[in-house]
Amino acid sequence: MNREDAANILDLKTRPEALADFVGPELAGVVHQAMRMGAEALRSPWVKTADRLPTERETRNGVVVISGGQGWFSVQSPKVLEMYPQYYPYWMAIPNLPKVAP
Repeated sequence: MNREDAANILDLKTRPEALADFVGPELAGVVHQAMRMGAEALRSPWVKTADRLPTERETRNGVVVISGGQGWFSVQSPKVLEMYPQYYPYWMAIPNLPKVAP
C-alpha cells in the first residue's frame, strides 16, 4: 500500500470506494495498515520520493530539503527529484524557523 492508498482509506469522502474490494479480515488488515501509515506520516516530516513529489505549496522559494538517504541533506528545486529520484529517496518541506525573543 502506498501513501495515497492509505490517505484514500482514511479520508471519509474516498473511503467507501477505496475499501470496496476488501471484506472480512482483509478489510481489517488494510484499515490497520492505513492507520499505521497515517500515524507514521504525522510523526515524520520526510516523504518518500517514490510516493509523491512536492507540490508548489510545499516549497519555500521554490526549494525543498532532499536527502540521499545516507545522512546528508541538500536544499534543491523539486525538479532535481523529478530528474533523479533514484538518488534522492526522501524530501521534506523546509521547516519554519523557531521564533526567537529579541
